[in-house]
Amino acid sequence: MRCGPADDPALWYSWDDKARAHTIVTTALDSTRALPATWSHGRDAHPVRPRRAQIAAVVRGWVGPIVLSPGHAGEIGLGGR
Repeated sequence: MRCGPADDPALWYSWDDKARAHTIVTTALDSTRALPATWSHGRDAHPVRPRRAQIAAVVRGWVGPIVLSPGHAGEIGLGGR
């Protein structure tokens, strides 16, 4: 996978059907870029699942810091409002 300044991958955090955490390394940047702005206004939006060709790797566990969607933060009691 080529990773330069214009096409750096994004990390998505997800769970499998057994509730195990996974990091998805994806190049689906159009689906990723708008999320922080949307979430900062408290709107709970979720990206479309990336196409298989946009997934560079899936790693068990979570790598690095995470940003929770407003909906998930509320579900686990971290809603700030």
